[in-house]
Amino acid sequence: MSSLVKTIVWVSLFCLAGCSATQLAVPVPERLQLLPPGQGPAAVLLKQRVTMEAWGQQYQFLAVTRLEAGRSQLVALLPTGQPLLSLDYDGKALKQENLSSMDIRGEDILSIMQFALWPEISISLNYPPEEGWQVEMKPQERVLLNDSGAVLKVRYEKKGMTVENYLRNYRVEIQTLEKTEL
Repeated sequence: MSSLVKTIVWVSLFCLAGCSATQLAVPVPERLQLLPPGQGPAAVLLKQRVTMEAWGQQYQFLAVTRLEAGRSQLVALLPTGQPLLSLDYDGKALKQENLSSMDIRGEDILSIMQFALWPEISISLNYPPEEGWQVEMKPQERVLLNDSGAVLKVRYEKKGMTVENYLRNYRVEIQTLEKTEL
């Protein structure tokens, strides 16, 4: 074989090896998971004030959330009382009614809420390392990471929590006004 042919064969093999190594890499997840309502916390009704900072603007609304073994429901209201969004998730289908002109991702809202409130075992089961996730759980903080870095950070405070969504580039402060066990 001539040296040119050997070089072409070696380069081709090197490229093929590189392609197969790329195929074996774990893909970087781009979406948060919706968790089964049955794996969630004890049945509770939450009324919370939510302040969102995104794109240089600040938005405020009231969230009323009902969590039960088979269903997660959320209604978001503007400070004036006008309905903004409603979510209803039974573990199979997410029904969303967006009553505003804003592009609101109901699945993101629900999955972030679940990441913040669901027990550690549920988070670990639904964000496995073999799917590209890494979860750090501390008493006052939860962090969700992928190969690109931090995706989500939840910090627990006395009357609520702060959520940093690095995937969508916004920050949310949530203050619990009322909590009723059901």
